[in-house]
Amino acid sequence: MRHANRFLTVVLFLASFLFPLLIGPAMASEGAGSSYTPGTYGDFSMNYAPPGLYIRENVIYYDGDIDDYPVLPGIEAKMDQTVWANLLVLTYISEKQLLGGNYFCVLNVPYGFSADLDVEVLGMTLEDSASGLGDIQVVPFGLMWNSGYFHFTLSENFVLKTGEYDAEELANIGRNYYSYETLLGLTWLHEKRGHEISFLAGYMTNQKNDDTEYRTGNEFHLDVTLAQYFSDSFGLGVVGYYYKQITADAAPGLDIEFKGEGLGVGPAVMWSPFKDFQIIAKWINEVDAENRFQGDWGFIAGNYKF
Repeated sequence: MRHANRFLTVVLFLASFLFPLLIGPAMASEGAGSSYTPGTYGDFSMNYAPPGLYIRENVIYYDGDIDDYPVLPGIEAKMDQTVWANLLVLTYISEKQLLGGNYFCVLNVPYGFSADLDVEVLGMTLEDSASGLGDIQVVPFGLMWNSGYFHFTLSENFVLKTGEYDAEELANIGRNYYSYETLLGLTWLHEKRGHEISFLAGYMTNQKNDDTEYRTGNEFHLDVTLAQYFSDSFGLGVVGYYYKQITADAAPGLDIEFKGEGLGVGPAVMWSPFKDFQIIAKWINEVDAENRFQGDWGFIAGNYKF
């Protein structure tokens, strides 16, 4: 089981970079998206990895829609989006300890190959697309504690305003505001039997988008992994997430309490063709969503430990 656990699931501190495609100043909930990208945190052995330097390449696909997005009072829009993206994750886990835990840091660099958005409103159909560098995420400080079968993580996450943004465009790669997220995780891993149960909870606060005067409310998410390892090189699992806005959005002229909520679940597989390298694939179907896009996420990643 040792080799199977070496692939980087501290990538769960991935954050979300992706394309909550913005629809302009009048739209609520910043285009029915968030700086939290569903599915990026949930993974195998998500709160445990041995010390070392990890490089992980993720190819991500999303296809989703929303049928009743409120644009203005009494006016709703239907939106469809399709996204292809790459996420490069660099993680360093130190052998040195602080407060009894191993220090780690993470850099997440997203790049959108294509982000296509179609909007139907008032009998009109509008289309737009975007590509380029997304909002980089930095975890400058995190700690990982290991005690027998139990592994704990605590980290602070910062989402930067590096993605391209234009308030006059329908589709944008960046969200044009900073986000701050505290993450707390727990993994129970029985290496002999190959059982794993993992949780990661995050609480995100967002700054205001200065171009639209819109502030997305505070957000909570819980990511879960249930996995069974059949050998050091192969494992199957179920991953899922629950997302809920804790406080409502705020913007000039927004006179309703606008919050988002979502739930998704799907299968995952890990295969290690040789030592210190893993291939991870997962698919998440969003079974419920409120004031958010609802669809399917596909992930395939290669992870190497130096």
